[in-house]
Amino acid sequence: MNSLKLASLILMVIGLIAIVLGGLYNPQSAVVTMGPGEVKSFVFSMNKGISYTFQLKGTDYFTFYIMNETSYDRIEKSNFTDSIYSDTVKNTTISFVPPESGTYYFVIANVNSQGYVQVVLKYGESNGTIAIIIGAAFSISAIGVSFYDYRKNKRKEEMDEKCPHCGAPVSSSWEFCPHCGSRLKEGEQ
Repeated sequence: MNSLKLASLILMVIGLIAIVLGGLYNPQSAVVTMGPGEVKSFVFSMNKGISYTFQLKGTDYFTFYIMNETSYDRIEKSNFTDSIYSDTVKNTTISFVPPESGTYYFVIANVNSQGYVQVVLKYGESNGTIAIIIGAAFSISAIGVSFYDYRKNKRKEEMDEKCPHCGAPVSSSWEFCPHCGSRLKEGEQ
């Protein structure tokens, strides 16, 4: 394996690893549709001191709550007064840093609309996009190096003879040497 093929392989492997890791760290999403008075909850395991990002976009106003496991267990008939965070919005992005490590509940409620509300929830890290772009750049570079290696080897195959006058590499299909101008095929006019 020549050095260009090895470089191409290394670039491709790095690119694919970056793309896979980028995909793992991209935000996750969920679409929630709720009728009047309906409540949906999501469970997250969160660590103290780490910032978690949530982006919500609704078709109408909705209320959302963030609560720990103890608060969630105490909910009685839509009483969410014990939540850590609450807001009524149509679209928002929040960064939440949990006060303690543990299980947290993200609750979305349709208590403001008489009709159905659809909410798109995106959560997690958003740094994955950068890794995917870098991975794609490495992969494209690998393809470029492979193509250059292919063309270089193809040119070597084309230059299958040497000029009998100057010794420069030439193709058997050429009539004249591009280096010294001598006729390569004897006896032809």
